[in-house]
Amino acid sequence: MKTEEDEKDSPRTIGLGCLTMLAIVLFGMASRLFAVVTLWTWFVVPLGAPVVGYASAFGLLGLVGVIRGSVLPDNTPKDQRVRDWPWGKCIGAAIAPLVSVALAWCVT
Repeated sequence: MKTEEDEKDSPRTIGLGCLTMLAIVLFGMASRLFAVVTLWTWFVVPLGAPVVGYASAFGLLGLVGVIRGSVLPDNTPKDQRVRDWPWGKCIGAAIAPLVSVALAWCVT
């Protein structure tokens, strides 16, 4: 008889978890690219800079990531950190760029 613990560690459950994580990461990357291209078009192109495509935006994000390095931890108590919740960091990283675009849209 299968127990809940056996079901939790089954290859199917692990595979679905990996696919879900991959989908969230890909959505996060796509939303960041969309945010960079959109914000660049709205705020930098009017200043005379050329339009940036998705490939260039991917390169810009990589460059910023290398320059920025790791982020120092915050002083929020551990039980209140969203990034420590399961999936919290991935979901937050996927949604944050879309919130940035929405806020910038309010300004334009």
